[in-house]
Amino acid sequence: MTFPTVAGLVGSTEESNTSSHTMSLPGSIASGDLLIAFFGTDGNSAITFPNEGIDWIQLHETQGGGSPTFGVWYRIADGGEGATITVASAASERSAHQCYRITGYANTPENGTPATGSSANPDPPSLTPTWGAKDTLWLAGCCYDGNGTISAYPIDFTDGRNDSNASSFGCGVGSARLELNDTSKNPDNFTQTGNQQWVATTIAVKPAAAPSGWAGGDVNGVALAAIKKINSVAIANIKKVNGIA
Repeated sequence: MTFPTVAGLVGSTEESNTSSHTMSLPGSIASGDLLIAFFGTDGNSAITFPNEGIDWIQLHETQGGGSPTFGVWYRIADGGEGATITVASAASERSAHQCYRITGYANTPENGTPATGSSANPDPPSLTPTWGAKDTLWLAGCCYDGNGTISAYPIDFTDGRNDSNASSFGCGVGSARLELNDTSKNPDNFTQTGNQQWVATTIAVKPAAAPSGWAGGDVNGVALAAIKKINSVAIANIKKVNGIA
């Protein structure tokens, strides 16, 4: 079993107030890829993804005490997504967003109960996925009001990304990732400039199952230590059996 792979990540912003937001998608999307979108607006306004509930599935949408509004959606790609999608907000708002492309996963992602607050330290919630201890990919994300920037990401999380509006009347989104085999994870906090209202989330992605085949240890009941050759090929020269190293 191996960890799910982040094959792409892209961020985008909408710099003017609008109810029709253009969100960038990663390149090279193939059928079966998992897309996970973090989407935030600077006000208390409902967000709707294209054909939501069928093409894009909401994990959560949360208001941070009036502003911002932050949610996470996922999609199993069909390979025909294109470079962008249009996301609607009930009111005219600025927005910030990120979208991951993930391969080597199983089933659908899970999320912890979103946390909210007003400080310089958005603090993602603890999450215990239903699948137990596996090679899980963990994503920590947050959205904050204003045009601040993130100066620190949760400890041990890597590849942090921050996309924010230029205007102080906007918002920002940040995320980072961790590969960890454990039953649960409670990420440390982000650090952002200024004391602002925020929403923070934790997402877990289950790894794909290991391929079926030879489990190692013996061949047809004979211990490997006692086998010198297979089909006249010396053991030392054999790299795989039935495609399994």
